[in-house]
Amino acid sequence: MTTRRFSTSFKPRKKTHSPKCIPAVDGWITQSEAIALIAEHCNPPHESSRAFKNKVAGTINYAVGANQLVEMDGGFIFGELMAWAKNKPKWAYGLAPFPAMYVGRLDGSVPSITGAFRAISLPPSLEASHQALLEADRTIQQLEARLNAAEQEINYLRPFAETGLRMKRPKRRW
Repeated sequence: MTTRRFSTSFKPRKKTHSPKCIPAVDGWITQSEAIALIAEHCNPPHESSRAFKNKVAGTINYAVGANQLVEMDGGFIFGELMAWAKNKPKWAYGLAPFPAMYVGRLDGSVPSITGAFRAISLPPSLEASHQALLEADRTIQQLEARLNAAEQEINYLRPFAETGLRMKRPKRRW
């Protein structure tokens, strides 16, 4: 009977585990912990954990290369990582309980805020603040006009819904 010989240069792989406690939204998480955390909560049942971790690592590395994620010293800000990961349709459900940080942009768009952290980037100057305020006021007026039109349509259609009658709409001639 022969014995098997193993290479003396064999080194066992370092096992990566998800973090023991979830960091705060503005906390820091290493890339290996991020991969393990996403793989732990989003791994489909038909796929091996190693293969899924490789997919997660590739997706994260691609996002870093495409400037979708900012990597600092081998890690990420937890809230930004979760915000990015929740935009992936296959991962959104598994990562739903984790807080995410969405930061608004300076172009006057409204920031999305979830979790317990509120992050709003402010315009750099007073003129830019005034411009953002005017744009927000225009948006509010447009939304109020749409709301009033929808309420009028609801009030018009309510009697038909209550009596169960169907109204005939004229055919469109295009």
